[in-house]
Amino acid sequence: MAITVVSRPSQYNAAYLPVEYVFTSDKSPNVISGESATGSLKSADNLGVDIEVGDDLVVVVTSTLPIVIGDFIKLENAGVYNGIHRVSEILVGTEGVNVSWFKIDTPFSVRVGGATDPFVTPISSVTVSKYYNNFSAVLDLYIEGSFIVRLRKKVNVDGQFVFDISNILQEYLGSDLNDLTETSHTVATDLAKDFYIQYAEEYDEITDGINNLTLQSFTDDSSNTFTAVNSTVPYVWLNNFSIDSVNYNLSDFYSDSIPNTSTRFLTNQPSTIEIGSNESYQLSFIQGTIKVRDDLKRRVITYDSTGSVIATTDTTLIISSSSEVVNVSCGTNNLGAIITAATAKYDVKIVYGTDVISETLTFSINSDCSKVDRRIEFVNKLGGLDAFTCKGKESKDMDIEKSVFKRTLNSSRTIPERSYTTVSVDSKEVHTLNTGIISKAERDWLIEMIESPECYIVLSGYRIPIQITDKFGIDKLAEDSFNIQFEYEFAFDRITQRN
Repeated sequence: MAITVVSRPSQYNAAYLPVEYVFTSDKSPNVISGESATGSLKSADNLGVDIEVGDDLVVVVTSTLPIVIGDFIKLENAGVYNGIHRVSEILVGTEGVNVSWFKIDTPFSVRVGGATDPFVTPISSVTVSKYYNNFSAVLDLYIEGSFIVRLRKKVNVDGQFVFDISNILQEYLGSDLNDLTETSHTVATDLAKDFYIQYAEEYDEITDGINNLTLQSFTDDSSNTFTAVNSTVPYVWLNNFSIDSVNYNLSDFYSDSIPNTSTRFLTNQPSTIEIGSNESYQLSFIQGTIKVRDDLKRRVITYDSTGSVIATTDTTLIISSSSEVVNVSCGTNNLGAIITAATAKYDVKIVYGTDVISETLTFSINSDCSKVDRRIEFVNKLGGLDAFTCKGKESKDMDIEKSVFKRTLNSSRTIPERSYTTVSVDSKEVHTLNTGIISKAERDWLIEMIESPECYIVLSGYRIPIQITDKFGIDKLAEDSFNIQFEYEFAFDRITQRN
């Protein structure tokens, strides 16, 4: 007799989708053998004692129940007496063992047998069940091995206890930013968190007729440890005004099969993107069930302008780690001597041993310099960090707010003298930037930049936080040519002065 786990979350979970544990219990609703019976409702008159309206009702069951005074019972098929009632007196049988007749503290109120002979005719075929009062399923959530919160749920209409912990997990997740000069990798600290639970039942236990809400012993479920990822993916994903995916999840982003060339990095970037000759980039990768193995490598294959392979370079990322997600640096600025003057493009993939275990992403090196090169980094919907260099026109404006105090001047005064005094000045730069000509695939990808809650502009080797506002537009220039114009502000005031 215990609470039972019906379903658990996936091994890897997008924290902005439901992350659910589902339980059932044989106590709520009660399906425990020997704790339900068929019976009838009688009056005390059936026991040789007259009954008046307001007296307690008597329940007679055909098979005994292990109930005590103070226990609750549930009546079904009992007409107006359907519902929960409390046992007030044991009439026949041993308390807690084999009770067949007992009173409930519900007063007699309906004349069934006639106006002059109340309730002589019993209400028969009543279903009588022991009821566990104040029953709850209880869940303790642990994140990275630390207790976070205790949750309670009542049974729903489907007879289940459903805990959605996604909102809690979201509070403990964030972004991972490799240093712009990182040459290898980092392991996820905020992008992904491990979690597990312990669970128990809670209900009233009766001692000397007194109800005591009692938490039962917990079951440790730490052997089923899962990972939450700072990802948001839609239930329905539209592509070209048609449904591309329904109930989207992270299943495309991890795999336990080796080799596997389709497991995706945590990005929706096109399979080939442009990168400058001295720009940083990072890709995040879920290690799947190989998380505790060694010999995880970044493979970079460089090509010259004719498409011929220059070199294949494997860099060991993890010798031994329990990390779930690895952030791999792979920009031209990160790869150092791997990128030579002859390199026109290069591929990046993840290798375990000698087996490829990821998709292949291609970076085409563009060394052309434009008058405006604005490198924007942004946290994508999957929790990874993407980057794009905008080469279109940029304009700058100022947003200035002043608080002014006015005072009344005396009739006798020196000149000049102020009537208006500036109390404070708040100023920020507002920039309007164009991506330049981009493809349809890049357009679809860069919508994530507009929607991203966390964006940066890379200036002089530093990440400067910015806010992309809700002012943007998409222009179609040709069949597969687009431009996105958007507005951004630095995520801090330029000047704050107080007089």
